[in-house]
Amino acid sequence: MGDHSAIYDADYDRMVVFGGDHVYGANPVTDELWVFGVDANSQWTWSLLDAAGTPPSPRRSHSAIYDPIAHRMIVFGGTDKPWLLSGGNTTFDDVFLLSLGGPPTWSAVPHAGPWPAPRSGHTAVYDPTGDRMIVFGGRGADGTLLNDVWALELRPQLQWVQLSPTGPPPPEREGHTSIVDDSRQRMVVFGGTGSAADVWSLSLNGPPAWSQLAPDGTPPGSGNNAAVCDFGDDRMMLFHGTGEVWLLQWSFPLAVENGARDVALRIDGVSPNPSLGPIDVRYTLPAGRGGLLELLDVSGRCIARRAVLGAGGVHSEYLETPHALAPGIYLVRISSRGEVATRRVAVTR
Repeated sequence: MGDHSAIYDADYDRMVVFGGDHVYGANPVTDELWVFGVDANSQWTWSLLDAAGTPPSPRRSHSAIYDPIAHRMIVFGGTDKPWLLSGGNTTFDDVFLLSLGGPPTWSAVPHAGPWPAPRSGHTAVYDPTGDRMIVFGGRGADGTLLNDVWALELRPQLQWVQLSPTGPPPPEREGHTSIVDDSRQRMVVFGGTGSAADVWSLSLNGPPAWSQLAPDGTPPGSGNNAAVCDFGDDRMMLFHGTGEVWLLQWSFPLAVENGARDVALRIDGVSPNPSLGPIDVRYTLPAGRGGLLELLDVSGRCIARRAVLGAGGVHSEYLETPHALAPGIYLVRISSRGEVATRRVAVTR
């Protein structure tokens, strides 16, 4: 199977796979749902998931994200044209929700307001800071390659908003990969058809802006890739269609000596994000100052608090909560001598 979508369902510790292209057979494009997880015998196994409701029509080259707050998969777009085979002529612009908190059930999202054009071969990522799905690029129904950016806001209701980033945009493309580097609040795009093996960053903190990255070393091939963000080791991991694994390593300063340079109070990263439990906060303190690190709910109520001290520079602290947190968006805040820095974090079940 190829050109399917897959999400990690954190609540049930399983991978959910939808659609794709069997390449051969009477029905080469499928609408099947498969789950890879641990069975009653503690064995990792594949199983076919039977969902209620009206599912998306069979498709490939679509996108899907996991919404940890509502515990659902969100599917967008794709095409019913099989790879290397005749038949199928529809490119989709529809959105479907698969609820995963109880009996799995499909539901369609009605068209309303601004809406992205039909496309396939695009990418979609979940932006936990903005609590939204970000869609980039793809191939339109008329065969034109795209490089537009759309955001599907997830709460209080689903709503599409077209983004207009500043800066020169990436060239139009399909079949690329995208990940969210939440520590730097950016989406990172790599490769794809219609492009070189280039790397682009879309800032997600404040007004969006494109910038091209210039990593050292020789890049992998630009097509037939899948990618994830490895928060623990601060890098993007890319699996190439040839079976090779490539790493794009980011860099974090580990410390700044007193007096070496002035640094601003800031939160450098929150991980994991979305989170199931304790939250690891990376922050920067100006030299010779302490601060107060807090976790707040959306009403401003303090859930956890601890004083932080140490030399100026980058530090890391775990925020332990006194009880299990309800799913939702929370605010991590650090304050010191009247200065305040914040970062949002999504908490799932």
